[in-house]
Amino acid sequence: MTLFKPDIDEMERKRDLNGLLRALKYRDAGVRTRAAWALGGIGDKRAVPHLIKALKDRDAKVRREAACALGLISDKRAVPALITALKDDNDLWVRWQATAALGLIGDKRAVPYLIEVLKEDRDTEVRRWAAWALAKCADGSAVEPLEELLESRGSVNWKIKQIVRDIVERLKSSGAYERYLLQKARNYELACRYEDAAEIYEKLGRWEDAGRVRKLAQRPKAMTQNIMAGKIDMSTKTEIKDSTLLRSQVNSTNAKTEIKDSTLVRSQVNPSNAKPLFEICPYCGVELKLPETPHFCPYCRKRLW
Repeated sequence: MTLFKPDIDEMERKRDLNGLLRALKYRDAGVRTRAAWALGGIGDKRAVPHLIKALKDRDAKVRREAACALGLISDKRAVPALITALKDDNDLWVRWQATAALGLIGDKRAVPYLIEVLKEDRDTEVRRWAAWALAKCADGSAVEPLEELLESRGSVNWKIKQIVRDIVERLKSSGAYERYLLQKARNYELACRYEDAAEIYEKLGRWEDAGRVRKLAQRPKAMTQNIMAGKIDMSTKTEIKDSTLLRSQVNSTNAKTEIKDSTLVRSQVNPSNAKPLFEICPYCGVELKLPETPHFCPYCRKRLW
């Protein structure tokens, strides 16, 4: 016979965090459920680790209220545990609350899992909440898989597809998708995947960048290997601070150099020599279409002389 049962309402009124955490471990599942619900109401982030543990409670009602509470507190530490509950929990209501919680938190790590739920979850209500959660946390990377979902002939009903269309249109109109593609193209450039980068630039209508990248794809293989090995830094956009820049080959016998204030300065250059000293940038490989070598490469901003 139970002589004492925690007064959850009184604990919540007094915001008694320690008392509620003790109640979350009580032997009665009803007390644990109400304690989880009350912890979400007071919103104290110190309860997050305890609620994450409650997501593995043997009682589905406790897991449900724990997921709901984590969504109300909206602490990103709970995202991995909520994703696990979304994927693995057999209870419909637990998955529903986990989906809603991920939408309230708005962490982008949940996006691929929410898209997977849209495609494959057996319950329409969970799919609907997954669409709502995506509207809260999706970024530009979600556009392509969502468009694939719209083109598929699966079991996704027309109401959910309409929500997905609205999400895609919002991401495109806000510029999020374009920013994602630009970053993807730059990452391809850094990885020397120039053809992939050029295709993205062409998709965005950036024909000048596409042409520049395709020229990079035609440069000597040794230079590409040096970039991949880290001998040439393609990510640095600032000028070199070295005191001197040595050239191994200068096709002018009348050229003389002198060092002033840690900068390499030209003097007495043969004016009849119209060919640039550098036909391509030795750092990034961009062709220099100027009558003479500029001080800085127009692309990677490295100092040339």
